[in-house]
Amino acid sequence: MIGKGWIPDFSGMTLTFLFVFFDKDANICYHWLTEVNIMRKKLIGARIHESVIIELREYCKSHGILMNHFVSEAIKEKLKKIKRSEEKVKAEKLPMN
Repeated sequence: MIGKGWIPDFSGMTLTFLFVFFDKDANICYHWLTEVNIMRKKLIGARIHESVIIELREYCKSHGILMNHFVSEAIKEKLKKIKRSEEKVKAEKLPMN
């Protein structure tokens, strides 16, 4: 049995992968590099009205979006907006020379 300590923790790292594909018929070798950012994710709980959840579920399903991704991106956008607003208020309060 493998314990939790056996699995390496790559959170916060960027991993680079090299992919190689050889097309025998065309005698061509394709290769490309890609980078993947590994982020640690945590589960949070929130009480959300059922009608909002139903609307969110329907929207995500009809647009082929994962609900977790949608919610995560919405939170990031809201935080950026709030920070910009707070910085703007701070800048307005600074005395002019």
